[in-house]
Amino acid sequence: MAITIEEKPYDFTPVGQKLIYRVSSTNHDEEGFRLRVEVVPSVGDNYTFFLQKNPSEVFIFDLAPIVGSMLDQERDVYGDVHSTSQMDTFEDAVAHAPYTVTFDEFWIVSGVLTLNDGETQSHDIRVFNAYYQHSDGYKPDPDANNNTASFSLRSTTARAWSDRAWNTHYPPTGLNLSAGTDKIFIPVKEADYGVLYFSSDSAYLTNNDVTAYNVRVFTSGNVFTSTATINTGGLYVEGAPVYPANLNAQTNVALPKPEDYPNWKYIQVWFSNASNVRKSAFYVLYNTALYGQSDCRHDRIRLAWVGSRCGWEYMNFIKKSEESNEIERKRYTKLVGDFAGLGLFNKNDRGLTERTPIVQRFITLNSDWIQEGEFVFLRGLFVSRQVFIINDDGTSTPVVVADNSFVEKRDRNGKLVNVTIKLQYANNYWT
Repeated sequence: MAITIEEKPYDFTPVGQKLIYRVSSTNHDEEGFRLRVEVVPSVGDNYTFFLQKNPSEVFIFDLAPIVGSMLDQERDVYGDVHSTSQMDTFEDAVAHAPYTVTFDEFWIVSGVLTLNDGETQSHDIRVFNAYYQHSDGYKPDPDANNNTASFSLRSTTARAWSDRAWNTHYPPTGLNLSAGTDKIFIPVKEADYGVLYFSSDSAYLTNNDVTAYNVRVFTSGNVFTSTATINTGGLYVEGAPVYPANLNAQTNVALPKPEDYPNWKYIQVWFSNASNVRKSAFYVLYNTALYGQSDCRHDRIRLAWVGSRCGWEYMNFIKKSEESNEIERKRYTKLVGDFAGLGLFNKNDRGLTERTPIVQRFITLNSDWIQEGEFVFLRGLFVSRQVFIINDDGTSTPVVVADNSFVEKRDRNGKLVNVTIKLQYANNYWT
């Protein structure tokens, strides 16, 4: 065989990782030899490249820069996905995309660069909007039994597609729940909208063993409601609307509504397989109103952003917030007077004239007192390209992070600190 794909990415893999193809050809010594690479998306234009061999007489191609720019990273069409009231899961269709990568041979025949019609190799790959780090090593397996790199739900400590881990946030004392690797705590208010991302695909993620998500509410008396079990869709990237405001808005009588249980303690969510065996950590969304995590002097600002594991992340900023405006002015000086007549001018004629100003709007937010693990979690906010303010009615306002630095506190003195972040509204004030 003339062309051999010696190395290739996993068939289903995060886009934010080196997606290296190592290809060899027995015809590489032909005059003017070039390896043609065609990247063919399911929708949109094709990309074509011609490669020369490297000193090792192989051809190296990194797909990541191509699909990273082609994949719809903004996901603006899902700006109101957070407030969905449907009980079923839904697919985030713009968070993943399929591609076909094809390799062909060309070399010079009678002075013309000519295709060798007899040899073609191709690879079908699906990428999703997530990323690894260099410290994870080359080509981490998204289907591995590893809670850091894995995207499969296969054990009682497995994580959904969220950056929150068991040690991101520890529970308040009054909750009477101990921390552990099988529990992930999320502070919430009853008015909070939000969705939890995951995958129930088992074609690519063969170790993924999930067919349903489960919800129950623990009341003020620490008694849990009946468990609602909702079937998943077998989708590549899907979301479950399990935050308090979503549950309150839905109409399925099987799902408990927190508003029906005044002073409810927490919502418990987990994923299970066809035999109703738990295949994820417990997600514990606890009611911050019961544990002093509120501030009536300031408006709550809720942020949503896409994290490193493809899913939407959330945090409430409940301390002082301030809006500011930066105005860029364009002026010119015109000649005063009416020279069509006698060249006269009035004393109130304008010389210095203002053109339409450009008004950039900013908002500076301050968090509640946060724990050390939440600094690592918030790193994803400061680097995210998809950030929104979630309004009280569930709609969203696009913003970008204006800060260029973020200090992660590591003091082991038990003190809690605030985080300040400056955001710029993605759309200017129109004048």
